[in-house]
Amino acid sequence: MIFVSVGTQLPFPRMMKIINEWAGNQTEVVVAQTAEVYSEYLNLESYSFLDAMDFTKYYEAADVIVSHAGMGNIINALQANKPIIIFPRDAALKEHRNDHQKSTARKFANKDGIYVVETRSEFVTAIENIKKGVLQKDILTAPKELESYIIKAIDDWSNK
Repeated sequence: MIFVSVGTQLPFPRMMKIINEWAGNQTEVVVAQTAEVYSEYLNLESYSFLDAMDFTKYYEAADVIVSHAGMGNIINALQANKPIIIFPRDAALKEHRNDHQKSTARKFANKDGIYVVETRSEFVTAIENIKKGVLQKDILTAPKELESYIIKAIDDWSNK
């Protein structure tokens, strides 16, 4: 199962359209928390909002997480030892106020288990590679290692 989260503050139609189109040709179950009521996501099971218990249920059941570049989802995926596909919002497309999600994605782009995509073809490639185990097999698992990495990434980013 693939679990998709756009966060709770803003819908992310560009990402959801790509995932919905892809899901139309798949047998795999895709569940999404979309932050919007949109009836055209016919190829996946979508919820505008999930309470904490349901969110956790889907997150734990998922083989792959797909998310906007929200730190909560990234950290949760790393701690749960799940591959995550990060789809950063683009301020130029009016998907957010600024490009902090692109900055976040760049900081995590070379980490095991994290795949940063911006297009449909990159998304499809990431899913295929995760399924085949071709790329980035070892996900950070030690909480101390994760904490050290996050602190260093924040320090590096703030020093730029």
